[in-house]
Amino acid sequence: MLRRGRRIVLSRQALSLFSVQLKKDLEFLARSNLMDYSLLIGMARAPTQLVEAQRPMAADVRYFYKDDGGIVGRVLEEQAAEKATDQGPYLYFMGIIDILQPWDVRKLSENAMKRLYQDARGISAIRPAEYATRFEAFLQQVVVAGI
Repeated sequence: MLRRGRRIVLSRQALSLFSVQLKKDLEFLARSNLMDYSLLIGMARAPTQLVEAQRPMAADVRYFYKDDGGIVGRVLEEQAAEKATDQGPYLYFMGIIDILQPWDVRKLSENAMKRLYQDARGISAIRPAEYATRFEAFLQQVVVAGI
């Protein structure tokens, strides 16, 4: 899990392409009536030759294949309001994973029961379109542009 106060910092191009693909995936999951998923983030030190080779890609290379299947980025750790540390570069590998629960009577009942005892904003059993919107909003706070 990404620690509180940490951000993944990508180039504007990488963030734009990642956001477009994420939106398509979330729309598909919502249309398929699925919820209860997570974003798995694999992270490794980016090899020097990969970082030094950050150049515009050839027209025949798909973006998510160009850096060994990952995205080059950095970690920004906000330790206090007045200072932050920039770490990296890293190579990120990201994908949606998990149980992919269908929104059905069981999940509707779970939602109704949990609303009686806890704040509705913290319930994971919500309609797929709402789940996708909340998931995307969270990631927009964690994955940002800046390099």
